[in-house]
Amino acid sequence: MLLSYVKHRVQEHTGKPVRRCVITVPAFFADGDRRALLAAAEIAGLEVLSLVNDGLAVALKYATDNLQLAKFQGVQRVLFFDMGATATQATVVEFRGREPSSPSSLPAPPSIRVLGAAWDSSLGGTAFTNRLVDMLAKGCAPKADPTKDERAMARLRKEATRAKQVLSANKETVMSIEDLVGDYDLRQTITRSAFEEHCSDLLERVNLPVLAALERAGNLTLKELDSFEVVGGGWRIPSIQDSLVASIARPLGKTLNSDEAACGGAAIMALYLSRAAATAVVAKRRRAHLAAPTQVSVALYIQDIVPHDIFVMIGSELAAVVPGGSPLVLLGGSGHGRGASTEWDEDEEAGFTVMIPVASSTDFVVTLQYTRGATVNPLASYTVTGLEAALQSAAAVEQVDGGSSSHYDVGGSNTVELHVRIKPDGTLQMFRALLVPHQGQHVGIAGEGLHVVGEGDGGGSSQLSRVVDLSDLQASLMNGGGGGILGGVTR
Repeated sequence: MLLSYVKHRVQEHTGKPVRRCVITVPAFFADGDRRALLAAAEIAGLEVLSLVNDGLAVALKYATDNLQLAKFQGVQRVLFFDMGATATQATVVEFRGREPSSPSSLPAPPSIRVLGAAWDSSLGGTAFTNRLVDMLAKGCAPKADPTKDERAMARLRKEATRAKQVLSANKETVMSIEDLVGDYDLRQTITRSAFEEHCSDLLERVNLPVLAALERAGNLTLKELDSFEVVGGGWRIPSIQDSLVASIARPLGKTLNSDEAACGGAAIMALYLSRAAATAVVAKRRRAHLAAPTQVSVALYIQDIVPHDIFVMIGSELAAVVPGGSPLVLLGGSGHGRGASTEWDEDEEAGFTVMIPVASSTDFVVTLQYTRGATVNPLASYTVTGLEAALQSAAAVEQVDGGSSSHYDVGGSNTVELHVRIKPDGTLQMFRALLVPHQGQHVGIAGEGLHVVGEGDGGGSSQLSRVVDLSDLQASLMNGGGGGILGGVTR
């Protein structure tokens, strides 16, 4: 409903249809949260180009307004502190200007990289407002108890919101509500010092996301930051500003519009994604014409991080961990690092992919989990079936091809390679499962498929062998009643 309303308002304002969008989300949103938002956008008739974490969206706006990234040279590290209505986030971002080209490569594009992020998902402006409501409710005793009257509590919250804003500029305020409960009229004087004392435990939590983000960014120190920017509405409380300034020992950066920075960054991200899509179309046409790989320069390299640790379970055993903080490429090609190739190949996908070998002779279940605090949350469960039939089919094919020895152990343990991908929007999928031959061979990516590159052959040549793709098998996906086929068909 909300997305439909926003879409309608934008269309009324611009006089043009709205079909595609970029939506910002808190960094702590997990797979389920993001999928629910994508589903809501689909119902509203919107194609989501990407979900972008709030901190990265703010960084895009900062780069555009403050750095003029196309002309910027050098490196800057900035921490963005975002206290909104319900949560507080801290994001450390590194900005790098365009680097000169070399004879063997195109010039390195300017880049925006998230180095670390942390948050407190229950600390925001509403938490401080609720403390004021609590103070007012207690001030009514023993003459009245507004906590038992929903209408009275709604009026208290409205007055508390106004009082919090007044206390940001004044040392005290008088709050008055007529007929709050029955004939009882509320009239109280609230001082800033009393309010801050009542919120002392909340104020102690303000700096914790900042320290955690710096630690996750490679144990950066505050002295290594070039700026400390604040956005959101919550930071305007004087005691919060005092706490931050005392912690970072420098003035707060207030160069961004606190209420619009993330929205502006999302619009900039939409622009870059649209250009990237158009560039990919041109590159593919060139490739089809030239019958050769086509590479084009990238206007901007954007990289976020995986927010949570992702656990890959085979049955009840832990098979792999994708650590939180792993790089997640949003724009500029997958896997391109500074100092390496700075060209973009349209065949490469953004995101983060991990390949997990599993030794098995029978069908097995794969479960993806993540942690939020101390809680382990399941994301999806996949059942891989048909392994025995695949082994027999592979052995039969090798006999027809005249192979003297089998690369597969029919009836024994074989390696199945699982490909788990975290997409740029932060959602997960196990998109491919492959049966891998033995004898020191490994799977590598080339073109649009997978092939096995032989190692240690007598003549040192790279001999291609067969790989059985489990997408041809009877594989099934169980996730909230949904179904699918492993091996190329997404979740």
